[in-house]
Amino acid sequence: MAANVRVGANVAQLVGWIEKLNTALLVLAVFIGVIGCAVIGVSALSASQSICTADLVSASQNNLPYCP
Repeated sequence: MAANVRVGANVAQLVGWIEKLNTALLVLAVFIGVIGCAVIGVSALSASQSICTADLVSASQNNLPYCP
């Protein structure tokens, strides 16, 4: 009987650890996702800005009206 209680307590402790680990992994995954989206967004924004700048320069050199 005592052995069963001890195993049950160990299993409960193990489940508790797994839940903590899952929570930590979930937080880490969300954190990585947010950083990844921010990096992709910033790089896309800077890329589009540089493309717009290049278009503006070429348009002004060719004396064309620039419409972004």
